[in-house]
Amino acid sequence: MKRYYALIILTVIAQGSAFGQLEEGFRRWRAGVMTGPHLTIQVPEIPGVDQTVGIMTAADVGYALQNSHKGWSLHFQPGVNRWKTNQVNGEQGSDYYLEWKWKSATINLPLLVRYTILQGRVRPFAEMGASYLVRNYWKVKGSGQTCQNETCYPNEFDDKGNSSLEKGRFSALAGVGVEFGLGKITIPVTVRWNEQLKKIERFDDAFTGMQYTIPRSRTIQVAIGVTF
Repeated sequence: MKRYYALIILTVIAQGSAFGQLEEGFRRWRAGVMTGPHLTIQVPEIPGVDQTVGIMTAADVGYALQNSHKGWSLHFQPGVNRWKTNQVNGEQGSDYYLEWKWKSATINLPLLVRYTILQGRVRPFAEMGASYLVRNYWKVKGSGQTCQNETCYPNEFDDKGNSSLEKGRFSALAGVGVEFGLGKITIPVTVRWNEQLKKIERFDDAFTGMQYTIPRSRTIQVAIGVTF
């Protein structure tokens, strides 16, 4: 997987070098790719749920609002985010023990406004915007047991599907970063905060008597890219 992302970036760098040799002066439209790891924190934290780690891969289409690197630009960055995490309820060997192993992927459509502070080869910037979640694919494997009246029932399952995503489609984005200008090629490095916009939901399980929480997510992403 990591080799695959590295190959994409190297390919775009090569294409960008060839394209850049044909262009003279500043170009308002720029395109590229970006990738990097992320860490998702559930709000509120759920006991037994590990922090979710993953990776994002996205395109980056940018348009400068002036004939200069310094100043305002718009960025559309459609991409895919992938996650995996574990969740454990109860204690192993007890009357109630459940373990889930989750994998999921989402298609996101972020639109951001960026302000680049300097004009030279090293250009710090800040950005903010919003993202719309198009699709959520998930896969879960479960194991464990539930016991009642001295009878135990195994909980072994393997399921996958797509979420209807009726709630929590939108998230707010904010980030800071630095662009490194290398001739016609630019290498942006970004640290971004992604906050899901939805209410925290809770429901009661009549079978176990426990209350479950569907939290909102807060994601910290670190991405490196290349534009040309």
